[in-house]
Amino acid sequence: MLSLLLSLAVSAPPAAPDLPKQGPPPSELAKLYFLAGDVETAVNTCRMGLKVEPKKCGPMLKALAEYGFLAARRDALTQAEVKSFLAWDRILSPGQPSKLTEPVIQKAVTAPLRLARARLDAGDRAGAKGFLDAVLEVDPKNAEALALQKALHEGASDGGRAK
Repeated sequence: MLSLLLSLAVSAPPAAPDLPKQGPPPSELAKLYFLAGDVETAVNTCRMGLKVEPKKCGPMLKALAEYGFLAARRDALTQAEVKSFLAWDRILSPGQPSKLTEPVIQKAVTAPLRLARARLDAGDRAGAKGFLDAVLEVDPKNAEALALQKALHEGASDGGRAK
């Protein structure tokens, strides 16, 4: 009997069963908090996730810190800061802006684009150019602004006949 107990004690313990993952990984959870506008919780989730996902959470933590700094003063950002703010947002969540970014996009991109279209339709090319330049300063790859700018330039090259 003693030899049986000793043999059981010395043998390797049985392998633990694979446990199902509980919820999304920390990087995905942090992204969800970011999208909801809770940067502080996103940062804390990323910090805790460094042990589990260091390659994802490390860069994400830096981006969240930069974004959070700018988000704290998002109502008073300079054009250069708006450009940076939008860039950090795209790094953190390509394709879907954070709840905190949406008002900045509205103020710095959507509203000026609307005004540029109105000025262009009214024949005020200089006014349209000013609004387009402001949009492209903060969002240089904005497809709508680039298309309007192209239309503006094409209209200038044909003597103003094109709209």
